[in-house]
Amino acid sequence: MTSGGKAPLRAIVQGTYGPSGGRYAVGTATTVTGSITFSLKRDVWGEGREPRAGEEVFLDDITRNREGWRANRARLIRLGDGQG
Repeated sequence: MTSGGKAPLRAIVQGTYGPSGGRYAVGTATTVTGSITFSLKRDVWGEGREPRAGEEVFLDDITRNREGWRANRARLIRLGDGQG
């Protein structure tokens, strides 16, 4: 789950928002000023359930637009990821 040879960013989910079909989550990371949003649609969020506030996630393919940072791929961090 990397792009351009860079490791994915670790972030903490602050919450999930939006109506059904347009849901998104907001996370923060110590290495980025401000928050990072990511869609909860299947093409971005690679999990079967929504993330919960306080959970740690991997964010990848992060771009900046006028509203701020956006991750174009995201998933939960698991014990087997080796970055414990």
